[in-house]
Order: sequence, then C-alpha cells, then structure tokens
Amino acid sequence: MILGRGESLALLRNASYPRGTEVLLVNIFWKSTQTPHPYYKDPVIRAFLKGKHVRLICNPFCETKYILPFLLRLRVSEAYQIGYEGDPKERPPKRFFRHLPIEWYERWMPLKHNYREVGSLGAAFVYAVEVLKKKEVDIFGLDFYERDYYLTNTHDFHVELTRSSEIKKVWRAFFRNFEDIEVNINTLAEFRM
Repeated sequence: MILGRGESLALLRNASYPRGTEVLLVNIFWKSTQTPHPYYKDPVIRAFLKGKHVRLICNPFCETKYILPFLLRLRVSEAYQIGYEGDPKERPPKRFFRHLPIEWYERWMPLKHNYREVGSLGAAFVYAVEVLKKKEVDIFGLDFYERDYYLTNTHDFHVELTRSSEIKKVWRAFFRNFEDIEVNINTLAEFRM
C-alpha cells in the first residue's frame, strides 16, 4: 500500500480491503511549512495507519524540522531519502534518513530519466516491487494534480495542473514496465490504465 498526499486519501475512509499491514508514505506527512496540518494527525489517516508497519520515502527536499514526533508516534521502521542524481553514496542523507537499498537503485536509475513525472510516488512503487517483492500494489492519494491535496498545502501545483494529461501518459508508460504487477489506483482523477 502506498499513500501519496492527494485528495483521494479521503477514500481510505471507506477502504475495507487494503491488503497487508505494510504502508509506504510518500513525502511530508508531518507538520512543515508546506503542510501546516500534519497528515498523520488527521482522523482518517490516523485510523488507517493504526497498527500498520510504516515506511517513509521522501525526496531530498523534504523539510524535517518537525519530523521526530511523527517518527516516534507512528513507529516508522525505515525512512529513506531518494537520491535523484549520480551515485547515491556521494550525498549523505538527512538526519533520520538512510539511502535506499541497492536493488531499488538498480531498477530506478534506468527509469528515472524517462519517467521524471512519476517522482517520489513512482520511486515508492519501485521500492514496493523491487525491495518488498510485492506483486499487488494499492495506491491512494495519486490524483495526477487533477485534484488538490487532501489537506491544506502551500505548494502551488497550478503548473502541474496544466500538465495533468501529460503526467497521466507518463504514468501509463511507467506502469508498462511492471506488467506482471497488479496495480490498484484509488483516485478521484479521470484515469484509466
């Protein structure tokens, strides 16, 4: 299960089927300048994450000033920072984070240049498939910038909004690299595989 931060996280309220107890959270689910209302404190998110095995995957630009209460409250087992360019070992990860495993890099590096628009959530998908060996992946909170964030967010996504159709095409092409994986995207966007 992968959680992005799109408006479709509201669908978790009625999600009766999420398989397994492992959850990958993508980017900032704690309080930050960009997210003044922490996702993990939202009643729907909090109820969903209760008792789950939580891992965190973030881009290198995530603000971590207020991350410690989040890490402790959710008992996050692993927190990874994505390295976008060059050898990941050249840039040390931020405090509380570590580099992703080598099997992730081996699969991600050839993909990242052709599928840049899949960003951190795409990186989390590769982690689920390559590291956790998932054959079925459920995704919530991926709305292709067609919808707003689930909670107030100061990021102005209007540039992405104008590219929503293009971003969807890139995601479709990205998923064709994983045809042996069952992907369930729970979204509020107009999207078909």
